[in-house]
Amino acid sequence: MMMRTFWAALTLALGCVLVPLGAQAQTKPLPYHIFADVVMARVCIPKSTFNPGDTIVWRAEIDDAAGVKLTAAQIKTLGITGVITMKDGTKVPLAFGVHPPFPNAPATDLYWAGAWYVKPDHPTGTIPWTMTVTDAAGNVVTFTPIGQSNGASVLTLAEKGAAAPSKT
Repeated sequence: MMMRTFWAALTLALGCVLVPLGAQAQTKPLPYHIFADVVMARVCIPKSTFNPGDTIVWRAEIDDAAGVKLTAAQIKTLGITGVITMKDGTKVPLAFGVHPPFPNAPATDLYWAGAWYVKPDHPTGTIPWTMTVTDAAGNVVTFTPIGQSNGASVLTLAEKGAAAPSKT
């Protein structure tokens, strides 16, 4: 629910509706709806600019066609898997589980997450990404972040700034 509240607030702030890419092009209803974002590791704050040496975390919820969040039992029965794919072909598998992991907080939520450590020598720049959900029946749904297909940067690696001079 935490992520859905975030998306509702973002939708109101931006004045737009967030829908899975391709929803308009489908001739039959999509079997799943995907809600995904990128956050800073350990604190789960939504963020779009990272530095080499950081860990980027994707988190997502997958709902059924009626917009109801899938349970762990449904995910297992349907054989659902999720993966993030970056433009360079790097794949980050997603796992469904409790967040934050115990014993970090008394209030938890269940959602998909995957992490990618950015090597210190990784080139800087824009990193386009998509999330693909597949199931055992062969259904495939792909989520592309809003604005990315129009050239907006939704995930950027930037060089770390120079350290501030000491005052000694």
